[in-house]
Amino acid sequence: MSVQAWQPPRRIDAIDFWLRTRLLAAAHALRETLRPSARRWPADSHALADAPVLAQHRTPLWSDGRADEFPLVAGKVQNLRVARRAFDAVEVPAARC
Repeated sequence: MSVQAWQPPRRIDAIDFWLRTRLLAAAHALRETLRPSARRWPADSHALADAPVLAQHRTPLWSDGRADEFPLVAGKVQNLRVARRAFDAVEVPAARC
């Protein structure tokens, strides 16, 4: 078996990849819209503003660790930023884990 040399992707490959990602994103959005168990509060609702805090956990995002760990920590912080936006206004019932 021979090893082929790496070649940059062709334009058609990039278009194919873009179309597949859009299709998967649309399918995911449709599943989330039709899923009855996902109860979401309206973005302008303040219904939970006066609710009691049941649990809280804080940890520093940026560690004072080694310089070679910086890309990993920066990736963690970016993932948390994305996740925070995704979970904004999502109600998690107390009886579920």
